[in-house]
Formats: sequence, structure tokens, C-alpha cells
Amino acid sequence: MHSSDQDFELACRHLAEADARISNQRRLLARLESLGHPTELAEQLLKSLIDTRAQMQAHRDYLAGATRRP
Repeated sequence: MHSSDQDFELACRHLAEADARISNQRRLLARLESLGHPTELAEQLLKSLIDTRAQMQAHRDYLAGATRRP
């Protein structure tokens, strides 16, 4: 079973991984644009990654509050 601190640490790792995915997707999107390829699907994926990261951030923030409670 996970403690609150372990859950918080896991959420932080997930956010770092999400940041890496978003950065990679931005690089791929820029490359597609520079080569003149369609970018609609890549842009949709980037938006989805960003939206998911926001949900992860909210969950991490919730966990941060939970770990500070007595």
C-alpha cells in the first residue's frame, strides 16, 4: 500500500514524464511544420497531452494538500 508521500512522489514523477512527452511532441510538431507536412493530428495530440498534464497537476496539488494535513 502506498503512503501519501509515495503517492505524491509518484504524481511528481508522472508530471516530469508528461513534461518530457510534451516537449518531444512540440519538437515533432515543429519538424512536421518545417517539412511542410500536415500538423492537425500532431496538434490535437499536443493539446491532449497538455490537458492531461493539467489534470495530473491538479491531482498532484490535491495530494500535496493531503500530505500536509495532520
